[in-house]
Amino acid sequence: MLISLGLSFINLLWLLPVILIFCINLVLHYKNKYAQYDQLNATQYFKQVHHTINKLHAFKKLSKTVDFEKTKKATDKLKALYNLTHIFNSDNMFKDEISTLVWLPIEWIKIMLNIELISFQLFLKKAKNSKKELTEVFESIAKIDVSISIASISINNVLSKPTFSTTKEILIENLAHPLIENCITNNIHLQNESLLLTGSNMAGKTTLIRALTLNAILAQTIGYVFATKYKAPFSQISTSIRITDNLNENTSYYLQEVKELKNFIEQSKKTEPQIFVLDEILKGTNTLERISSAYAILKYINTANAIVIVSTHDLELIDLLQIHNYSCQYLQESIINNELHFDYKLKQGKPESTNAIKILELNEFPKEVTDLAYKTKKMFS
Repeated sequence: MLISLGLSFINLLWLLPVILIFCINLVLHYKNKYAQYDQLNATQYFKQVHHTINKLHAFKKLSKTVDFEKTKKATDKLKALYNLTHIFNSDNMFKDEISTLVWLPIEWIKIMLNIELISFQLFLKKAKNSKKELTEVFESIAKIDVSISIASISINNVLSKPTFSTTKEILIENLAHPLIENCITNNIHLQNESLLLTGSNMAGKTTLIRALTLNAILAQTIGYVFATKYKAPFSQISTSIRITDNLNENTSYYLQEVKELKNFIEQSKKTEPQIFVLDEILKGTNTLERISSAYAILKYINTANAIVIVSTHDLELIDLLQIHNYSCQYLQESIINNELHFDYKLKQGKPESTNAIKILELNEFPKEVTDLAYKTKKMFS
């Protein structure tokens, strides 16, 4: 293109190859722009990352979190990459009609000399050779970002660092749910056993097992937990808490849960530590088969390498599972002045009472309904 342009000053016939080359480059320019759109878009995020790390270098106190000497060297090497991004993204700078008068000649020049395609390919090549530096910068920003998040939540919460064991044990003191303000805390200690959690409606069974699961995940990711003490094996965590039917796959609630439980069974065969969390196991089927199937499944997956955390309303499972290394614990309400009160504290053993019919009474169901419910309950007791 440059040679043809130079020769055109000597002979106008050289404008013909200029036009031909321009047409070829026009196709290459826009074909590349559409084909590489996602990658071109990603370069904008790289620009933000480069700009961010440079601003962070000004905060000397952050050097305790990140090795800035290392990131400065990485940033210096990435400067050439940063400069290239201005070439093939410069058209984003012009938005109004007046600036188009400036943008159009620049775009023509870029097309004539294939500047954008060449610079973008050069960027990709340099980026491929700068993976180490890119990783260092990304991870440095991530560490600071996570540290800010942890510092923010630690202001009004009790956080501690977890410890990880190689034995089948969970020891948690003052366990709290991270999303509940003024959360009632609980202590959990399981030694070579799993947890079968029973109790009344609204007593907090689901909240408790979610708190335990969330803290297990936080322990293995950010390295902090909402508890004063946390000790457990570093495990693969599998959950069956919020199961729904799926119309697109033509599967019922029960079938969806069966598929999840099948995965648990496969996972239980592995030698790596496992934590299985189940809320209201098999509640989508009839009582007799639910209790029978739940007993068989829970007994099977409670292996030497797995800790099972399960909640249920089926009190019959207590007698069945407590002889198979399950710690049976419960959450219980109290009735004061004909009102339900919950302390949300774990207790050992079997619930002393249930409250499903009492809740009907408190919500002013007809006495005929509640009396018949109590009478029917006695028939099955």
